[in-house]
Amino acid sequence: MLILIAIFIGLAYYYKVLSEKKEKDKALYDVIAKRQKERSISLDMAKESAEKLNSSRRDEIAKWNFKDLREVLRTYQWKALQAHEKTNCITLFIQEAEQWAAEWDRKAAESGFRKPAFFGIPISLKECISDLFHLFKQTFLNLCSRTAAVTQFTVGVTNSPLNRERTSGGSTGGEAALLAAGGSIIGIGGDVGGSIRIPCHFTGMAGIKPSSLRFSHRNSHGAVPGRPLVNANEGPMAKDIKTCVEFLKEVRSLDLI
Repeated sequence: MLILIAIFIGLAYYYKVLSEKKEKDKALYDVIAKRQKERSISLDMAKESAEKLNSSRRDEIAKWNFKDLREVLRTYQWKALQAHEKTNCITLFIQEAEQWAAEWDRKAAESGFRKPAFFGIPISLKECISDLFHLFKQTFLNLCSRTAAVTQFTVGVTNSPLNRERTSGGSTGGEAALLAAGGSIIGIGGDVGGSIRIPCHFTGMAGIKPSSLRFSHRNSHGAVPGRPLVNANEGPMAKDIKTCVEFLKEVRSLDLI
């Protein structure tokens, strides 16, 4: 009799665990489907916006260097889309970017306005670095931490713009691919054991991992929730080391906005 009871309890527990797993899997696929839809919408938005800019003007702006660059949003939406087609490096475009740019242009026209250090400069972010308006859902991070295959299933594989049969490294590989393909001027990545340095090496870019306490970790998430960001920090990535150094100088001065 006791054996039958034990078997019954065991079966009940098994079906309970199985049911919970199915619910978690469904939640995971719902999150993935939502993320894929958001990504598709943002890519279409960027393409529509970029096509509004005259191609000759776009090509002219694309030739400007870091110091000369000012009015660039649509040009770099177009260049980022080109980079994405080559490498699959973009997760999301910020849909309010054009609105924000217009607001800052209006402020810049006011008497006495002092332009921030990176006014008009296109800057891209590794997705686990949240901005104030687009906080990456912690639920999605928790789900992705279960297996690296989830990320690949959600957004696909990112290739090197130098050779599409090769990877761009990781874990800031999308950022490195975007920069190497000319889709951004400055990228911000995160590095614990090489996540900035390895992708830069793979794609011929420059990157710096600052010391772990140089900048705040606020709104940045570790790869595995609940574990501290040991010796980690966010740092710049660019086509040359001078741009990275200039970025660090300006950020350190706290004179950004």
